Amino acid sequence: MDTKKLMCKATEIYLLLFASIHLLYIGFSGYSHIFEAKVLTFCVINILYLLSLIILFLISADRKDTNPFESFKKHLFPARFFAILYMLFALISGALNSPVTFFGVSRFEGVFTISLYCLSFVAVSLFPCKKRYLTVVFSISVSLSFALSALQLMGYNPLSLYPDGMTFYDAGIKYTTAFTSTIGNTNLVGAFICLALPFLTAILLKSKGWLRFLLFIPILLMANTVLRMGVDSAILGLLAGIIIGIPFIFRFRKKHVIIYISAIIILAILGMIFIYNYSFDSGFLFEIREILHGRISDTFGSGRIRIWKNVLSEIPDSPIFGKGPDTMQLEKFPSFERYYPALGKVMKTGIDVAHNELLNVLYHQGIIGLISYLGFIFFVLRDWWKNRNDTVVLSLGISLICYLVQSMFTFSMCLVAPYFWIAAGLVVGISRENIKEPTLD
Repeated sequence: MDTKKLMCKATEIYLLLFASIHLLYIGFSGYSHIFEAKVLTFCVINILYLLSLIILFLISADRKDTNPFESFKKHLFPARFFAILYMLFALISGALNSPVTFFGVSRFEGVFTISLYCLSFVAVSLFPCKKRYLTVVFSISVSLSFALSALQLMGYNPLSLYPDGMTFYDAGIKYTTAFTSTIGNTNLVGAFICLALPFLTAILLKSKGWLRFLLFIPILLMANTVLRMGVDSAILGLLAGIIIGIPFIFRFRKKHVIIYISAIIILAILGMIFIYNYSFDSGFLFEIREILHGRISDTFGSGRIRIWKNVLSEIPDSPIFGKGPDTMQLEKFPSFERYYPALGKVMKTGIDVAHNELLNVLYHQGIIGLISYLGFIFFVLRDWWKNRNDTVVLSLGISLICYLVQSMFTFSMCLVAPYFWIAAGLVVGISRENIKEPTLD
């Protein structure tokens, strides 16, 4: 087996570990330490993967084999170029600021983690793998994770992930942040669903064999979770994915696309008119109505408007290279406040992330970091657009869009973000390789 095939095999094992171990491993100390458990699997899996590629490269160089990175040197595709640029600017930003930027202050999103994201993207894009069994393993893992969530949403406490005597519904009463599944924080759960649900749904719709019907299990379990846990950003991301994905999945002709877009615009206008004129007492639609009437409160978006204003006010201090990855907690912004009706009081939480990925990158890595990140996204989506007839590329691209939409209201962490970078790497890599379709026929 030549070196490149071995590197593709290493990628296959890497994808398998993320599709199973990283998603399912929760440690042994409940939700209070699930973050540490995910950091452990994230680091171990990525470091072993990258080390294996380095070892295989050194072996090939010693044997004077064909350099497996030859295609990389000849074709530094734009998405790879901007990913490397994004990593380099993160390194520069970190070097110009505090040493704590290496691992980060609060969310382990420092230079080290960003470098692993970018390097894993480049590696997966160079040595992509497309195997049917990986989709099967991933769907089984998702089913197990969200079966756990289903039980929690029924009021149970399987695996004792909540402290004794507490359940999912004690969020806002006995503790402040809601947790569920094997991921934890419901915002991150929503981000994961935005990646997994569109992918598995598109695979189901594009496959023909009986095996595809088994995908209904993880799809329905995720749908149950996203509808019941009340994370608006995830619903918004999925809605965007549905609207954008339908014409591609069902291969609309040009005239049908025009009719479809026209119908979406008309429905959107009618929806805005309804929201504008209907009186809502609270919630997301109430906030949209207030915005349409020109009344914007800092409390909207669970206080995100206020967070965004605070973060934007500090950008001029370090506009070019930012203040260093994952250092926002050092800024000492006014605390994030939220009123909990069950407690009858306002709870305060420190701000350590912008709750908008673009704003977060701008604050931490500056304008050049943001430009490189946007360039990376643009060229990944361009590869998706050019190769959307491939089932896996199509499915992953829709997932990326869903994730990007919800990321405008949430944050990146290594519990879920690796799946985004892996999906992007597969889109670029598969687009450059002629690999047989792994549909469930």
